[in-house]
Amino acid sequence: MKRMTIEGLPGWIPPKHYDLLVRTLVGQPDGVNHFNVGFGRMEKSGRCDPHVHDDMEQLFIVLKGAMTMKVGKEEFLLKPGQAVLVYRGEVHADRNVSETEETEYLTVTG
Repeated sequence: MKRMTIEGLPGWIPPKHYDLLVRTLVGQPDGVNHFNVGFGRMEKSGRCDPHVHDDMEQLFIVLKGAMTMKVGKEEFLLKPGQAVLVYRGEVHADRNVSETEETEYLTVTG
């Protein structure tokens, strides 16, 4: 078992991501080899450039705020309680579009 306080975990900024911080909740350092879970907090100006993961899928689950997600040529809005699964090899990008707050989300990558 592992108990944690999210704010107590170290944060990092993935390449091609701006004005956001990700905290890894579960991953290889914990002995979990098939997936990672991250908690992201994106400032009002937060975004990421289009990029692709050739070796993994990524599930985004919005908890607070709102973000636009562009996957391939399709762009759509994600609000709290909504999620999107990005398959390996799909080009994707996101942006915080909440007018009043940061956007918080979970990612499950594997």
